[in-house]
Amino acid sequence: MERASSLQNPGREKSASGWLNGFIGVLIFSGSLPATRLAVLEFDPVFLTVARASIAGLLALCMLWLFRESARRGINWCP
Repeated sequence: MERASSLQNPGREKSASGWLNGFIGVLIFSGSLPATRLAVLEFDPVFLTVARASIAGLLALCMLWLFRESARRGINWCP
């Protein structure tokens, strides 16, 4: 019976997945401030800023490669 209800409302499953992914993102982000406060005690703040941005960029590139996203066309770069 559950299969039939998901066929009637296919957006509900995607919505639940979106909420779960959003919650996981908020949970991970909530740990970044305490971690940064601890890291600043040992490392230079500029180094931490550059390192965090670099790690985020590399993770984003890995995700783009993993999901095989194509490059945007020139017209799509500006809103």
